[in-house]
Amino acid sequence: MRNSSRSKYVHGQASDMVRFPHLVEPDSGPAHRATAGLAFARRSGMAAVAALMIAGLAACSGDGSASVEAPQIKTSSSRPDIVSGGDTLVEVTVPQGFTNDQIRVFAGTVDVTTSFKPASRAGVLLGRVGGLPDGATTIEARLLGATGAVMSRGTLTVVNHPVTGPVFAGAKQEPFVCTVATNNLGQPLDRNCSAATEVSYQYWSTNQAFKPYDPQAPAPADLAKTTTSEGKAVNFIVRLERGTINRGIYQIAFLHQPGTPLPDPWTTTDGWNRRLRYNFGGGCGGGYTQGAFETVAAGVTYRLATAMDQPALARGYAVATSSLNVAANNCNTVLAAETLSMTKEYFIKKFGVPAWTVGKGGSGGSVQQFDVAQSYPGLLDGLSTDSSFPTMMEAATIFSDCKLIRNYMTVGATMPWTDEQKRAVTGYASWQTCNGLAVGLGDVMVNASSSCSPLLPVGTAFHPVTNPGGVRCALSDNFVNVLGRDPATQIARRPLDNVGVQYGLQALKSGAISVDQFLELNEKVGGFDANGQVQVARHVGDSEALRIAYQTGRVLVGTNLDAMPIIASRAYNDTLGDLHDRTRDFQIRAKLDDLFGNHDNHVLLIAPSAATPGAAAIMASMLSVQIVEMEKWLDAIAADTTKDSLAQKVKRNKPQTAKDACWRPDGSKVEEPASFDSTGTCNTLYKPFLDPRSAAGAPLAETALKCQLKPVDVNAYGVPFTVPQTARLNAIFAEGVCDYAKPGVQQQAPSRFWASF
Repeated sequence: MRNSSRSKYVHGQASDMVRFPHLVEPDSGPAHRATAGLAFARRSGMAAVAALMIAGLAACSGDGSASVEAPQIKTSSSRPDIVSGGDTLVEVTVPQGFTNDQIRVFAGTVDVTTSFKPASRAGVLLGRVGGLPDGATTIEARLLGATGAVMSRGTLTVVNHPVTGPVFAGAKQEPFVCTVATNNLGQPLDRNCSAATEVSYQYWSTNQAFKPYDPQAPAPADLAKTTTSEGKAVNFIVRLERGTINRGIYQIAFLHQPGTPLPDPWTTTDGWNRRLRYNFGGGCGGGYTQGAFETVAAGVTYRLATAMDQPALARGYAVATSSLNVAANNCNTVLAAETLSMTKEYFIKKFGVPAWTVGKGGSGGSVQQFDVAQSYPGLLDGLSTDSSFPTMMEAATIFSDCKLIRNYMTVGATMPWTDEQKRAVTGYASWQTCNGLAVGLGDVMVNASSSCSPLLPVGTAFHPVTNPGGVRCALSDNFVNVLGRDPATQIARRPLDNVGVQYGLQALKSGAISVDQFLELNEKVGGFDANGQVQVARHVGDSEALRIAYQTGRVLVGTNLDAMPIIASRAYNDTLGDLHDRTRDFQIRAKLDDLFGNHDNHVLLIAPSAATPGAAAIMASMLSVQIVEMEKWLDAIAADTTKDSLAQKVKRNKPQTAKDACWRPDGSKVEEPASFDSTGTCNTLYKPFLDPRSAAGAPLAETALKCQLKPVDVNAYGVPFTVPQTARLNAIFAEGVCDYAKPGVQQQAPSRFWASF
């Protein structure tokens, strides 16, 4: 049973879709580390927008006396151009020498002064301005003199969007399957799958489990207590709020004693430590649905994301998430950024500005964090990643390679291959890794049909024969707002490419496979047609899609990542055939090294596999280190009042105890610098391997989605080719082979930050 009370407030009613021009950049340039996160350091991004909108920094008084400084206005809950839900939290800084009661604030022509109260900082008024219509509204702060005349005024234009979205991710997917009922939020209230906001309470039991809490009943005998990071001892009772924002189902949880005041933008409580953790779920799905927070596979229920995050809640964190921040429901990371932005904005308007916001999530949850950090800076202040991958575009490259290699091994090979030879070609620790990927995510990411959610009505999904006009669900289709459409086919542009890739190159050079095996593999490996079906020819990345992917940050280069702590954790499952291989951590580290010349803000933690006896306790120990070290790190940055760049503050304030480490199977901890080529204890215990692209000669960072080509040089292989074999090699690679000494085709640093589509 669940004890809850439903509020009458509904997040979102049916409204016309707001459309945005393709690729509109409200800001651009490396300086944009936008606010709405680290209030103490990330001022530049929002200030850049606000500076264009604030008018009249000085103005003459009504009686013609000398000009005075104007009140300064800024939004605290979001950037001013991406307000949603009809209200926004506004700060007004009163000029020195004047008092709060000399300020009058207007939203359009409406006097909203009574919405403002003194903030925690002297000379600052904070107000929640509501009733905003969709579109632009001018907020004006007037400084009045003794006679009531206006001495100066500051203005800020805010742009409001529906709480159902979109804000910057572009047109919504249609059809869209509502799941509020299956998530126990009642029937949808409109076509946007809106639901009434619900509040319930749970408590942590001394039996180590969450249980329903009835505020009207006596306190349970097994109610546990906890001590927050600020040393406050409180009952471990959690307020869980659920509702809908941006068509996703959100969850917000924090410690709260029923019957006592909630935190708000002006006051705090003992239960919330003023830190926010945002949880992201893994997987990769084609969308068209609100989705869920759990999935079932082989009879096992897996929790993908939840706000009922016991370790974080125990320390006093507020925890938030959304079903559209579960990548298994929707792989579009721009939609994920938009949903994070809107959910965090709602949280701030209702409960207050957090000192900082840290991301948390693994696999597809780590992808969202990296993508948000690079492309939408300011939403997150630190990244706690698990089982990391860089971006979906990069994952799609190696996953689809596995599908092609498996297809060759299954139906194309005319000569015998041992499992060890197959493994050597893929680079992974086990052939089962690529074999499993080929029938799982490798297919999902490229296939326009099989990627679709089973929740879609029968006959809705694309089929090349029976339903060619159906909805398409491959990765590129999910990103159609970003990548655009091919003008000839009207199908989403696709950056996927394998022209010139020499599959099994390292295996050939090492003697693991023969020249004939190498030649036949590359002769028959093929590619994917526009629908994701294997074809004889290799697939060619669309040049425009490649350009957009790089410019908008869909490929992880590392831009902006130096300005935040990153602590990555994982269990070592490489030899078990798990797709979450350890090398992804080193791939991301290589990107940081390539761009910044160091990885000072990147910490790697690794534990033994889940099959190890006592693995759960070891994993808990590692994750405790992750949360505590991140907390110390971000708190230290928050206390740093110097004018240095945020990247400098991140490096300077790194805790001495935040070090690369691994845990032995016996639970003992080893601290040593981690690198792909290390010969230390950790790499001996948990050896990193390659993947199909690095096994084909690509550098560790693997930033090139499509390689530049160079002529074939038979002398470069280090093994002898006969004359017929040489002729065959030149025929296979008639256009040339990958030249990884050069940047990829269209490869560039992202330049479109906070892009709208």
